[in-house]
Parts: sequence; structure tokens; C-alpha cells
Amino acid sequence: MLLTLSRIILILKVLKNTEGFFLDPGIEAGSDIDEYINTTTLIESKGYIAEEHDLITQDGYILSINRIINPNVKNNTGRPVVLLQHGLLDSSASWVINFKDQSLGFILSDEGYDVWLGNMRGNRYCLKHLKYHKKQPEFWDFSWSDMGKYDLNAIINYILKTTGQSSLIYIGHSQGTMIGFSEFGSNKDLAAKIKLFIAMGPVTTVKYIKSPIHYIANMGKFTNQEIWYSLFGNKDFLPSSKTLDWMADKLCNFKMTDRLLCMNTFFLFCGPSKYMNRTRIAVYTTHNPSGTSVKNMAHYAQCVMSGKFQMYDYGPKKNLVNYNQTTPPEYDLTSVQVPTAIYWATNDWLADPEDVKFIRDVLPNIVDDYEILDWNHLDFVLATNTKKCLYDRIVNLMNKFA
Repeated sequence: MLLTLSRIILILKVLKNTEGFFLDPGIEAGSDIDEYINTTTLIESKGYIAEEHDLITQDGYILSINRIINPNVKNNTGRPVVLLQHGLLDSSASWVINFKDQSLGFILSDEGYDVWLGNMRGNRYCLKHLKYHKKQPEFWDFSWSDMGKYDLNAIINYILKTTGQSSLIYIGHSQGTMIGFSEFGSNKDLAAKIKLFIAMGPVTTVKYIKSPIHYIANMGKFTNQEIWYSLFGNKDFLPSSKTLDWMADKLCNFKMTDRLLCMNTFFLFCGPSKYMNRTRIAVYTTHNPSGTSVKNMAHYAQCVMSGKFQMYDYGPKKNLVNYNQTTPPEYDLTSVQVPTAIYWATNDWLADPEDVKFIRDVLPNIVDDYEILDWNHLDFVLATNTKKCLYDRIVNLMNKFA
């Protein structure tokens, strides 16, 4: 009872402090077939061929990733390879969830690229392990540091082996940039396989985050997961489920109060959007959130409190065991020598411009630095004007490095 009450109080506090960002639903919406299909079927529904590939990480997680095959291209072998990596609580669907001229996965495929879509441990497509079941706490003992160290390495090496190529272009959004920055600076072998790193809504430090997540992070000066585990348990955070998908469909297709609640819950972490197709809000909310671990969210909260881009903080004693020092090591962005493009937004609640400034000031090899006015964190993948505002620019840059 106390746990349930604490969750309700937390939600009310977050909603109380986000006054002014609520959206008027306005437009009527109807049920959309895209609400009920997975990434593979989303790809196929737009006339492309989809491949599903399963791979195993060094620490035993089984990841499912996608590949887009363009039937209009006579020779699909030897094309330049690009990996698109989703953000926090997201999945591979984010790159193909909109219409063909709005989804980066389809746009790049039409431009002649061999497009791969990654998934990270703990989302709806990666819930298997060689040893642990998803109902066991051990399965959820990971954060974004592990995604970079194990998942990103496994995915990139698998793609290069499958395609017979030696390098690829990497595009990350949100958490997808975070794991890129963490690994490309610390793993020189992996960095050598990256032609170009495109960072959309880049995240390292989250000191100036405006998202209501900072209310949870600051509820107590904890350096470990205790407060998160007491609120949300020690397993998954905002997991995907058929029940939630059904609720999203029913609530988010109403035009009045329920749909308004649905939209504002969806924007709670990232801020309001002027450019999202509101008639497809039910599609977005049935695919997201896609789940992660409570420990991963605790890691973000630690970075909010510390203002540093650092590894997971287990506390002094366990840090000494894990890192041979009492404090968690920081990632060194000055070591990221990969050519990097930084795309950021004025109204991004997660990748705040002040935090992005830290990245821009220290990265040694920035090849493009571009601000999009009025976008929020989700607009990088969901806005209706993505092609005109950003994707055409990305394609032009990629063609120089392909």
C-alpha cells in the first residue's frame, strides 16, 4: 500500500511541476493498423523486405535486430552500411514508424544504403538470455554502460561480418548517442570501424535536464539504486505489454480527456511537440515505451545528480571492487576521434542545450554542428518535418563519408 501511494504521489508531483506543457488533442484519430504490428511488419507494410537477425552478446543476452532490403535496388550487396540505434525506452520501430518520406530508415534505404536497425537489451525485442529468464532480477542487472560495452560491440561486429565490410556509419538518437560516446572513446578497435558518427539529440551529461525525471533523481541524495528499487522494484521499467498496448489503443484514439492524458503522458519525459502527427499518437504509444531496466534509469539519475558522464556508481566499497577506485570512472569525450556530427534542438528536455554545449566544447573531431529550432527530444525521429529540417542534411553528409 505504501509503495503504491508513493508512486501516486510521485506522479502527482511530476504532473504538478509540468504545468504549461499540456497539449490540446484537437484532431480526431482512428485506429491504425500500425498500432498492432512489429518492426518487421512496419518495414514490409511500406513495400520493403525485412530481415530479422538474432545475435548473442559476450555476457549472454540475445538481441534481435532488423535489416531493410530495398526491392527496387538490383544489387543489395556492397552498399554502404549504416546502423541506426534507438534511444531510451525505445526500439528499432522508431526509425520506420512514420511514413516513407518521414522515416530515416526508409529514406536511407532509398538513397542506396544498407540499413540496419539495432535493439538494446531489455526492450520488447530483446528479452532473452542464455542463462536468465526475464522474470529474474539477474536479467535486469544492467545499465547503458553495459549496452555500450556488450550490445553495441556485438551488433556492429555482427553487421560487418554479415555484410563483409570493414566499417559502417553509425547514427544514434538519445541513449544511442550515449553508448556511442562511451565506447568510441574507450574502445579504439571499435572506433576504427566507424566511418562517421551522427549524434541526434546527443546525451552525455544530463546536469541541466528539464525532463521531470530530475524530480525523481533529486528525491534523495542516493548514489545507488535504492530509491529507484523502492519505487519501481528491481527488474524492468515501463515494460511493453499487450495490456498496455491495448490501453494505448483505446485511450489514445479518443479525442477528448483520455486522449489528452495519453498525449501528455507520452511527452512527460521529453517535452511538448509542435511537429508530431497527432492523428498517429496511438501508434507511437503502442510502440513506446518499449522498456528498460530500473538500474538503467537509476544510472541516468546518478548522472543527473553528479553532472558527470560516468559509469554506474555502486557506492565506495563496490566501486573499489568493480573499478579499483572508490568513485565511478568518467568517460573521456576528448578520446572520441571518430568524425562526429552533432544535431541538437532548442526545446529538448533530455539533451538540454547547456549539456550539449559540453559535448561541442570537448569533442575533437566535429564535422557538423547544427541546431534545430523548436524541436524537442522526440522530434528527431517522430516529427512530420524531419526530412526537410534534418534528414536531407544527414544524407548529404553521409554521402561524403560513404
